[in-house]
Amino acid sequence: MPKIESLPANQRRAIRALMCKPTVEAAAKFATVSESSLYRWLAEDTFRAALIEAEGVALDSAARRLVSLSEAALAVIVGILVDRDAPAMVRLRAAETVLSNMLRLTELRNIEARLTALEAKQ
Repeated sequence: MPKIESLPANQRRAIRALMCKPTVEAAAKFATVSESSLYRWLAEDTFRAALIEAEGVALDSAARRLVSLSEAALAVIVGILVDRDAPAMVRLRAAETVLSNMLRLTELRNIEARLTALEAKQ
């Protein structure tokens, strides 16, 4: 697995730019590389693997931040749900949020358990 540190400096800049700019053109300009070079690098396995790795690190970081905020978010939902003075539609939406997310979590856990069982058989 390639590490971003093993790439030349201009490619490392390009990867950072791709992660924060909305287009390849904007990323190339930000990284001070030509757009054609950036497109050529994107076609290279090593560069793409390093970009995917960097994106994975960024997603892991974002996931940790979301997990750290989940208790506060749940407290807000519970507060609305139990507030008898809150409008009925607001309380209903809070209840729907809890139930739909619980259903999604249950489905994901079931899929994970089934996938683990399948992998264990192989």
